Amino acid sequence: MANHIEMATGLLLPVSPTTANMEIKEDDHIILLGDNELQQANNIAVSSKDIGTSGYQIVTKNDSYFIRVGGDLGFQQAAISFLKHSIGYTRYSSNIVTYSKDGKTLPDMDIVEKPDFSFRTQSNKVETSTAYEMGFLTTGETFYMDSETQPFHNSFDYLPPETYKEEHSQWYSDKGNQICYTAHGNEEEFKKMVDEVYKKMLTRLEKDKTVGAFTFSIQDNTDSCTCQSCKENIAKYGAESGSVIKFCNALDDKIQAYLQEEADKTGKKKREVNIIFFAYNKTEKPCAKKNEKGEFVPTSEDVVCNEHVGPYIAPISASYTSTFYDDENAVYADNIKGWGALSSKLYMWLYETNFSHYLYPLNTYSTMIENYRYCYENNGMYMYNEGQHNQGATTCFGRFKEYFNSVALFDVNSDYNSIVDDFFTAYFREASVPMLKYFKELQDQCAYIEETYNTDLNGTIYNNIAQARFWPKGLLDRWSNYIDEAYEAILPYNKENKILYDALYSNITLESIFPQYALLNHYSGKYSAETLQERRENFRNDCLRVNVTRLNENTLIDSLFSSWGL
Repeated sequence: MANHIEMATGLLLPVSPTTANMEIKEDDHIILLGDNELQQANNIAVSSKDIGTSGYQIVTKNDSYFIRVGGDLGFQQAAISFLKHSIGYTRYSSNIVTYSKDGKTLPDMDIVEKPDFSFRTQSNKVETSTAYEMGFLTTGETFYMDSETQPFHNSFDYLPPETYKEEHSQWYSDKGNQICYTAHGNEEEFKKMVDEVYKKMLTRLEKDKTVGAFTFSIQDNTDSCTCQSCKENIAKYGAESGSVIKFCNALDDKIQAYLQEEADKTGKKKREVNIIFFAYNKTEKPCAKKNEKGEFVPTSEDVVCNEHVGPYIAPISASYTSTFYDDENAVYADNIKGWGALSSKLYMWLYETNFSHYLYPLNTYSTMIENYRYCYENNGMYMYNEGQHNQGATTCFGRFKEYFNSVALFDVNSDYNSIVDDFFTAYFREASVPMLKYFKELQDQCAYIEETYNTDLNGTIYNNIAQARFWPKGLLDRWSNYIDEAYEAILPYNKENKILYDALYSNITLESIFPQYALLNHYSGKYSAETLQERRENFRNDCLRVNVTRLNENTLIDSLFSSWGL
């Protein structure tokens, strides 16, 4: 916070911890972060509004500011809010930050806010400091404790078959590639399995006193246990997830008992620790049904998640160019709504890129906010909209999606068009007009081909979008001309502000990657050998400049350059 205030005003604020018996006088100018006792001593009223674990309250009294948070994550959000109101701070990307106020006059503040999604993770690969300054979690472990090796598909990390299977074969599915969450109906073995996982989680609980959740999730395959006990649970509860819920509830009972005992001993407030399981593949369907009013209700009280148990929902086969309000996604929308009837804590894992074709667009630009609203309405509390997590930098306006997520996940009622205008004005400056033309025409073309070729393109994340019939050469050439117009529009900065010029140039170059690549990929025969070589070299150099490193999730772009002899 102090760094940005210095950048905007030239004033470096001294930062120091509070001290015992510290007093804040009427003529002091202090920004107090936390220290509830000192705030109470200054008669700062605590708002009755719920601020959760990542919300905050900012109050002006005399010439000082008092900031209270609901949990450690609240400090991040409070700092961003204070900077926004005092110096007009906005972080758009790693190379673009704006300050629209000079800070000479500070407003009185009486702000109480809580993000719509308490926990938000960036979609693409974004450097840690930038993600933090945009309001995102910088690592999953800031809200969950994982197993010792990985946060997902980790049930075997807790119960490795090579360690336990010989003595406890009933802990594993018939095929041996998943946990059997009923222990094949053996109650004694079930209790031993719960105890063993609890024992390992307890070690983490004692070591880490701040993080608020565990993940215990199925292995990454489409199998599940087919034993008689599991079949009976499916018949009884209507879905395979029922066995997982009952296991996690039993585990949660032990964890909550430990946390209560810890609180009683220390005299401190009981820690909140949640258990997260995957609603994915065979466990994606909730144990819920519609009642006579058309509302989802549990099929049994046995499979209602405990207060501190929630599903991590990953509808990998949904159409992301449509919304969960659309008929195309009715099955996935019902799953989310059904889970909302079983748990007050839904952890959402959505998708916003084409994993087979990183350099081509997935037209989720305007559908994302509708999906966020739908998830929020149905008890969503965490959102990860997976993008190009292993790509150096994402073309097809990936930076826009990153900024969009920073705004829309905080407030799902944000206005989409306002976010677009705000981003393009700041991120491209004088080049915003041609870049906005390109962006809107790209969306229009995506919508056209999705409607025209709907048997080939259904909005899912592995569609073969890299076909010449979808991308006419004349259209790609026009978009390339917009890129040239954008470069020309920022030329004055090359003399006035070289740092800003280089940033804007790179921003434009990143968006040139798709039309460049599509022309080379589909129309290489239209160029002379000399021109083709030059265009390939320019494309490679631009990729190096902006750090585009992959063609798809599993293929480095170096393989393309090698095939070209570069």
